[in-house]
Amino acid sequence: MLRDSGTAHEELPMSKVPNFVARFFLRACSAIEASLFSSNRTEELTVMRYAIVIERGPTSYGAYVPDLPGCAAAAETREGVLELIREAIEFHLEEMQAEGITVPEPTSSAEYVVVGAS
Repeated sequence: MLRDSGTAHEELPMSKVPNFVARFFLRACSAIEASLFSSNRTEELTVMRYAIVIERGPTSYGAYVPDLPGCAAAAETREGVLELIREAIEFHLEEMQAEGITVPEPTSSAEYVVVGAS
């Protein structure tokens, strides 16, 4: 069973969880376990900085990554969506690498424009 973190939703039987969600959950558990029990981490990490867009809806926040189509997250709070989109990006990149797909370099950026409104 999977539970929605911090909300009062019902538990969802694994048979009704989409495959990609179940894979994400299992990978996340494996990654946590590996990092807890690995005493000699010698692999080098390439750090990439992806721009994200956060949108506030009537009852939740959503986030997506313009450079990674299909990579998105939603949560009840801004902090929650930031945490989930970071995890979603990591999972998205791991899956791309596992499938032999070239990971795209980050190219998007964000700016704010100030305008007067009447």
